Amino acid sequence: TRGVYTAAAGMLANQAAQDAIAQNLANAGTTGYKEDIPRFESFGEALATRLSPTDQTSIGTLGSGAGLKDETTNFTDGGMQRSGNPLDVALTGDAALVVQTPQGLRLTRDGSLSMDARGMLVQTNGSLPVLGDTNQTIHIPAKTKAIAIGLRGEVTADGVRVGRLRLAGLAASDQPV
Repeated sequence: TRGVYTAAAGMLANQAAQDAIAQNLANAGTTGYKEDIPRFESFGEALATRLSPTDQTSIGTLGSGAGLKDETTNFTDGGMQRSGNPLDVALTGDAALVVQTPQGLRLTRDGSLSMDARGMLVQTNGSLPVLGDTNQTIHIPAKTKAIAIGLRGEVTADGVRVGRLRLAGLAASDQPV
């Protein structure tokens, strides 16, 4: 029966790997998505003995299978390409934008930004307000002709600074959007 448990442990570990692959494939087109990588470890070995009442000599060791140790997120920078939208930003390293959600502040690596009807800088996919370094939303004045976001996150409207993107590093306790 120990062999059955070993096989079952391997199947469960492989199921977790398949789930991670499916999640990665489902989000392959999601802006800012970072893949999850399953990591495995082997369980300890047990000494196997004969089960005969007269002969209980050692016949060697038997591994008890492998299990999923954990899943890590790959935060290496992906390939960057121009989107043609002057409001889109590419985040490098572990940087994330801070957005306001109904549940509070959250972090996102989705740098697809746009301006809503009120002139507020928002995330394109979800319309979540993007916060500036003063923890306030960034507003673009009406009738602005040229909007730009600089390399350090400075947001300008017709050459006048209207804010700077708030960036945060990702940590284990942060909740990505």
